[in-house]
Amino acid sequence: MRKVTVLIALLGLAACAPHARVTHFGAYPPNGVNHEILVYSALFPECPFREVALITGYRCLLTWSDEGVLEEMKVKARGLGGDVLVDLKQVIEHEESEATLTATVGRFTRSDCRA
Repeated sequence: MRKVTVLIALLGLAACAPHARVTHFGAYPPNGVNHEILVYSALFPECPFREVALITGYRCLLTWSDEGVLEEMKVKARGLGGDVLVDLKQVIEHEESEATLTATVGRFTRSDCRA
């Protein structure tokens, strides 16, 4: 019985990992897992970019950090063919919301701007 309880607890924690919701604006081929995603919160990149998607990062446990949520957002951005997260900001949390970060995924229009 104890093994079952431990297994259920572990599955619950695994299901509660940071995740991100995406609203697509366009379709591009994904980037590789080692592709660097640049992050801008207060400024915008000097290179021109197209908006690919709006992305919102979530955590379901208070123990998950914003850094963990940001890493999950970068994974999603790579999968969308993005090069940059712009206008990254912290979401004002409400009791019914677990959202913590939001940003726009951008894809540089010039190849010399891509990392």
